[in-house]
Amino acid sequence: MTDGASVTRELLQPRSQAEFARVVQLLASQPAAASAANYNEFLRQTPAEQLECWLASMPRSNGEPIDLGTTIAIRQADGVLNIVALALANPGDEATAVALLQELEPAITSPQTPFAQYLLETSPVDRESSFIAGVWRQAGFEHETQLNFKWWDLLPPNDLAPTNLSSNQTANRVGTCANQVWQAYRSTDDDAVFAALLDETYHDSLDCPALAGFRSGAQALVSHRSTGLFHNDGWVILRIDGEPAGLLLLNEQPEQESTEIVYMGIVPKWRGRQLGQTLLTKAASLTRNWGCSRILLAVDSTNLPAARLYEQAGFRTWMTCDVWLRFPNR
Repeated sequence: MTDGASVTRELLQPRSQAEFARVVQLLASQPAAASAANYNEFLRQTPAEQLECWLASMPRSNGEPIDLGTTIAIRQADGVLNIVALALANPGDEATAVALLQELEPAITSPQTPFAQYLLETSPVDRESSFIAGVWRQAGFEHETQLNFKWWDLLPPNDLAPTNLSSNQTANRVGTCANQVWQAYRSTDDDAVFAALLDETYHDSLDCPALAGFRSGAQALVSHRSTGLFHNDGWVILRIDGEPAGLLLLNEQPEQESTEIVYMGIVPKWRGRQLGQTLLTKAASLTRNWGCSRILLAVDSTNLPAARLYEQAGFRTWMTCDVWLRFPNR
């Protein structure tokens, strides 16, 4: 449809219903895309102040534009700019892709943006393509890692956890005299405690370690609270003999009849004692209490200890995404 740099492009921010309809048409035309109805609902529910959307077109002699591509970014509650779509009428139109990302530059470099991210579901062949790498590197992004998105269907209610997640096994590693207590989130008065523990458990984390230092625990809590449906009792601290040892942040995803582990971490001194199993068993119990039957999560593909834990529990991978990040102030 286009021949690269010779094309005259017009870029605009959609304002009218007709312009957003053109955006939806481009999005829905992509391989393995969601339905137009889903995209319409997504745009309708996203507050205008959080939405960055650009549409690239080429004028025709009769005045009707030929749409070349669109990009959509959402500013999350923690300030992170999440680029959720880059759709092209011609999949190899690198010049249009670069032009669209250039329009996002002010939002990416804004002082309120700790970093910008794009998660790209690709095949192994696409992952190495010069087109993908060229577009995002021209925009200042770097490929940091891959995320594996996993799901776990729970066992019947009378057998919440598999034998390899048994509490007895965990107790043997922690100590038979250890007193384990769960402290649930009660109100915003607990924010400081939970934020500090999130910072502590993220120290030397193997999940996207490049993000360390670019978002505080307090900022991360704001983002995690906005993911799915928040329940006070789904956010819990595991204390052992009164000392905080682990953190579980579990939200409900009602539309999928699932829960999501939006964060799970262990204090460094308590690692290697199978507390990950304890936290997973707690997540399974809460999931059942809320009437759900599936747990979702995402894990860095290089985090081998976590991958082994989830594999033993019965998690299965349903999607893998490349993570492209840009840190404006790095």
